[in-house]
Amino acid sequence: MRRWVAGAIAIAASAVAFAIAAVPGEAKLVRSFCHPTGDYCVGVFKRAGAVKLDITTPSLTDSYGLCARRLVNGTRECHHFRFRRKPGGLRESRVDFQTRFGGPPSGRYCASWRYGGRKLHTLCFGYKRQI
Repeated sequence: MRRWVAGAIAIAASAVAFAIAAVPGEAKLVRSFCHPTGDYCVGVFKRAGAVKLDITTPSLTDSYGLCARRLVNGTRECHHFRFRRKPGGLRESRVDFQTRFGGPPSGRYCASWRYGGRKLHTLCFGYKRQI
């Protein structure tokens, strides 16, 4: 059992490393999470003030849902996105928060990734609207 858990953690760590390396330029990792089985990793990145919401996976296919909820008033907006194939059998999707969620006001938000009718994970972050 311990060998399997150690292998799963190594896979998850590799996926995070790949996701971080795949973000161009001087991107800063704000928050991230990798599922213990290595099925997926999600992350919030900032690059030149722009917030990017990322998911990388070796096993999920087709499309997924992404919802953003503003903490101050609970308003929520959801969209579906498709994965792009990457080298090494991985699939990835990177969403520009401001562009895809209609230039929301500055504040604290939580992004929730969904797949196959279930919530994968939620990450919260601060956002400052770019003019």
